[in-house]
Amino acid sequence: MKKTALLILLAGLIAAGCAGPRKLTESGPAPDQNGREPDPRAVDLFIDGVIHDALGNTAAALLSYNEALLYDWKSPALNRNIGRNYLWLGREESAFLMLKRAVTLDPKDVESRSLIARLLLQKGNLAEAEKEYRHILRLDSASVEAYSQLAVIHLRKNDPVKAADMYRKLLAHAREFDARMYWGLAELYINQNRFREADSVFRRLLLIDSTEASGYLGLGTVREAAGDTAGAEGFYRKALDFDPDLKDARERLGGLYAGSGRTDLALDLNREAVTRDSSDLGAWLSIGDLHRQRGDTALAFETYRSAAVRFPDAWQPGLSLGRLMLDAGRNREAFEEFSKVVGMSQDNYLGHLLGGVALLQMDSVSASVPWFERALGINADEPMANFYLGSAYLQLERPQEAVPFLSRALQGRPDWVGAMSSLAGAYESLKSFDLADTLYTRALRLEPENATVLNNYAYSLTERGVRLDEALAMSRKAIEKEPENGAFLDTMGWIFYRLGEAEKALPFIERAFGMRNDSPEVIEHLGDVYDKLGRKEDAVRMWEKALEFRKGNPGLLKKLGRGPEGTP
Repeated sequence: MKKTALLILLAGLIAAGCAGPRKLTESGPAPDQNGREPDPRAVDLFIDGVIHDALGNTAAALLSYNEALLYDWKSPALNRNIGRNYLWLGREESAFLMLKRAVTLDPKDVESRSLIARLLLQKGNLAEAEKEYRHILRLDSASVEAYSQLAVIHLRKNDPVKAADMYRKLLAHAREFDARMYWGLAELYINQNRFREADSVFRRLLLIDSTEASGYLGLGTVREAAGDTAGAEGFYRKALDFDPDLKDARERLGGLYAGSGRTDLALDLNREAVTRDSSDLGAWLSIGDLHRQRGDTALAFETYRSAAVRFPDAWQPGLSLGRLMLDAGRNREAFEEFSKVVGMSQDNYLGHLLGGVALLQMDSVSASVPWFERALGINADEPMANFYLGSAYLQLERPQEAVPFLSRALQGRPDWVGAMSSLAGAYESLKSFDLADTLYTRALRLEPENATVLNNYAYSLTERGVRLDEALAMSRKAIEKEPENGAFLDTMGWIFYRLGEAEKALPFIERAFGMRNDSPEVIEHLGDVYDKLGRKEDAVRMWEKALEFRKGNPGLLKKLGRGPEGTP
């Protein structure tokens, strides 16, 4: 369990183990140090305040307490109740002042100190909150809240060892059995890879109650964290024997089955979960995911669609459907699903990211940009969104804008060869060839057989007219791996063209044109080869065709013998 989950668990323990927010102080104004009885008017008004509190009328209670204070301003109970009511009304500064006065009047007032400590913790003042809770423990060594909150503080300070110590003391002083407390301590041990201690905690839990399913779930979690999946499976099954509705055990066991390729068993578990609780969205999605894992695309579609109908207000089925459609090349349908997802969940990172990817696949590059920008607005440092936005800018021939995003993607994943290659391409467009070469070299050091990087580097060198023999060797290697890749064939032909061997270039570029007859680059290359071979009419036909894609392109207009505005 991550630290966040532990903090949530501790918050639950505090709520369960401490007084609720509306606990009323039973004792009102008391005799002073000289034994003098409190003013009866203060007592009557205090009682009025307690009654108003019991009825939930905080403002009226506060008026009664404040009036009582006129007759007995030294009463710790009155100051405490006023502070507590200010707290209920959201007046934190006033609450803090009244509670501090209550503690000044009675340094042993644990309830006021507890409220002060909670306020300090809420404001993020961990050091002062810790001091207050330690003072409470000097007054009440069995304070469940103090131990729980000190564990919270140590977790926030990234000190799991001290947090575990507080948990142990919490267990020692807890008045009632609560399995969550054992879980909290055990999870701290698991996070520190102290599996033996974690195992011991769960076994202590089971000594108290041998039928406690969460204890077996815990032992399974320890085994899984330690890498003993067989042992983990046994304990998860035992947990389900004692509590067939224990969702965590079912999900963890299903995950182990799926991870080891036993999808039949995982499917059976999730189908049983749906039978027990048809509103279990997670189980429905897991069934679809398992069908997808098995390659049963039709069944996966059917399951996700059923989930979308059954849970019309949930975005998760739409996300799963969209991803499956994206895999199947049904990009427009995928985009429609992702649009629904972000309509229901505006801060859905994956919905925005994958919506942008679907647009890229539809060649709607400009339209994809705002989708990636919104994804980055949700998670600015996530490598994938940075990569795709950078790639979109690169396709839009805006390399200067592409560089920072591709660089950030590479910072997030330093060994990401795809990001290296794209960033190299951006630097190449900016004529920063040294930076481009460094990235290409680094990429090939990591993946020397990467056909795309081999081709891209070869083409880069060819365009610059340098190291053509190296470029030819890399291009040959790329084509050996992907002999039917039109872009790779074009690169090989272009290298031969640059080497002055147009006849060798022709078959490669003609094959590339057969596969990529909508690529203006390939079309222009074929025109150039025809021109070199003296086939002028064929060359003009190709250049004209390329100009349809690149209207007004100066290079093509020059080859066609036209002026800047397209006139002879």
